[in-house]
Amino acid sequence: MKRSIANINPTLKRPAVAALLALAAIALALTTACANAPAASDAVDIGDTPSQSASTAQSTQSTQSTQAPPADAAAQPAQPSQEQALPTSWQPPAEAQSGATAAPQSRQAAQSHAANADNAAPASETATEIDADTIVAAFEQVISGVHADVIPSVVNIIVIDRMEAGSMPPWLNRPFPFAPQPNPDDRSDDNPDDGAQPQEDFFFRNGQGSGFVWDTHGHIVTNHHVVEDAHRILVIFSDGAEAYAEVIGADPAADLAVLKIDHDADALTPVTLGDSNAVQVGQLAIAIGNPFGQEFTTTIGIVSAVGRTIRSGSTPFSVPKIIQTDAPINPGNSGGPLLDRRGNVIGINAQIVTGTGANAGVGFAIPINTAKQIVPALIDDGD
Repeated sequence: MKRSIANINPTLKRPAVAALLALAAIALALTTACANAPAASDAVDIGDTPSQSASTAQSTQSTQSTQAPPADAAAQPAQPSQEQALPTSWQPPAEAQSGATAAPQSRQAAQSHAANADNAAPASETATEIDADTIVAAFEQVISGVHADVIPSVVNIIVIDRMEAGSMPPWLNRPFPFAPQPNPDDRSDDNPDDGAQPQEDFFFRNGQGSGFVWDTHGHIVTNHHVVEDAHRILVIFSDGAEAYAEVIGADPAADLAVLKIDHDADALTPVTLGDSNAVQVGQLAIAIGNPFGQEFTTTIGIVSAVGRTIRSGSTPFSVPKIIQTDAPINPGNSGGPLLDRRGNVIGINAQIVTGTGANAGVGFAIPINTAKQIVPALIDDGD
């Protein structure tokens, strides 16, 4: 028999209404939870680790299970307190909030970094120009610093040679005479020998070279060929101080000589000796000397080669382990120091290869380690 709801027994209407109200409450709770679900998902993606995501999911499930009505709620009247207990809003954990906030900040930082990268090229070019100028300035400072530090130790050596008249070299046009020549105006018709001076069979010739202070006891090191057959030797310092010197020891085979001057020890500045065995091709080479009489001239170049062998002056001996350099060396540089970039003496300038008498880019220096072995012996024998 077909019945309408109106024909149903009134005693059955109340439980049915209660069940419908309970179902409505459950639907409202589920709708609210689903509305807040994306925020929870975002927090997991940005700020949570997988383990935190699992715990968050478990916590959500636990909350829903505690908030859901019991299974027999269909038979119970709906209670307002149960609807108030259902969550109406959801806040993500503090870690998730900080992670969500960090996301836009990270994007802003990335955009700022990208903008800086776009402007990096002009900044790099400017930095390159500044660096190049700094490098050149540093190079200039090295050269000027070495000159300032070492120049008090370098000396100009003026040599007066006493030469026999018959030994005048063919390339010397006119020697400097020891005695004045006769003055034709002093002669008379009666005595043509009046005014004539006796002729000597020798003359003096001036020469120049370089040297450097070895110690505070007045010892000066130079080349043997600079002071060979010297009658008188004058040593001049960069501050203008002068002193006469004498040769106390020489080794023609090594082309080395030691001079001794009587000078105040406090006014002497010895050089710093380097290690010629550590010299490498390509390193900076600085020469200080008196080329062509131009006192205390500094020239620069590089070490062109090591291990050369040259003949020692006019002797039949050879000097090994010679340092070759393209630093300009000319007549007058002989005996002067060859320095590294720190101002340490690595060699003693001795010879050049030239077809004109001037520098052609090939100069030779006696290694300072050779001088370390020979000079102390010459000093001991001379003193």
